[in-house]
Amino acid sequence: MNEQIKSLEEALQLSPDNHILRLMLAQVYQESSYPQEALKHYGILLEKGEQHDKALVPAGLIAFETGDITLARQYLSIAQKLNIDAKSLEDKLDSLKVKVPVNSDESSPTNTFADDLEIEPSIDFSNVGGLEDVKKLIERLIIMPFKRSELYAKYGKKAGGGVLMYGPPGCGKTMLARATAGECKLPFLNIKIVNILSKWIGESENNLHEAFKLAREKAPCVVFIDELDALAFSRQKQSTNYMRGLVDQLLQELDSIVSDNNDLLIIAATNAPWDIDDAMLRPGRFDRRIFVPPPDETARRAILR
Repeated sequence: MNEQIKSLEEALQLSPDNHILRLMLAQVYQESSYPQEALKHYGILLEKGEQHDKALVPAGLIAFETGDITLARQYLSIAQKLNIDAKSLEDKLDSLKVKVPVNSDESSPTNTFADDLEIEPSIDFSNVGGLEDVKKLIERLIIMPFKRSELYAKYGKKAGGGVLMYGPPGCGKTMLARATAGECKLPFLNIKIVNILSKWIGESENNLHEAFKLAREKAPCVVFIDELDALAFSRQKQSTNYMRGLVDQLLQELDSIVSDNNDLLIIAATNAPWDIDDAMLRPGRFDRRIFVPPPDETARRAILR
């Protein structure tokens, strides 16, 4: 650590509220290849609401370079809201976007998740055998707030938000989600984990962001996330940090200040609810839960017909 850093650290200890001094220290740390120290001091400035024009973009670039894509995207969003030039950071984040195939005429790109989007789902509850109690619960919790949004708004209730379906595999959770979209007459986006996960650092988070971006473009829309326990595995149970960023990204998509999910109904399914990160189940996220049991005898007869 060089003498300039030592001098600035000593001066900052004597005057910890000197924001100009802290900014200088962050910049010297960054120039001297101490990214984590620089990010720490930029973060302190931003938490105190100081030096946004000089700290946001450098902090975002450091977050990007150190693999914290979620933080980098948060800083970019704040910079854009404050009309701060953040093109360098925006270009970095854009470089993560997945290259997509082009149409046969090679004139326009196809969205990565376009094949998983049904504009008009072809099924509704009439196509689902049995599960009458489950369908009634879905009608009350999900469908009516969409169909009678003005009435529900008078009582402080909003359409959209998160619903978790859980139960044994093979009991029709995916079909119920599609049928729910059909009942609401809304587009249905099926977010498959195979299209999210990537071996490259930061790309999984970017894929998830792009999926939600498409959903917002098509809003009002029903978003379905299968195998939530795999996508949002409890961070306390993880032995590595590989999936932590993805959990953080999903949390941000669900309730970030830069997101508007009022017109998105997000239905998730899992066979192992005990493996889902606790933060996912808090109010405003997946706090509404529906148990989907195996079909009983009456339901099996309806399915076979």
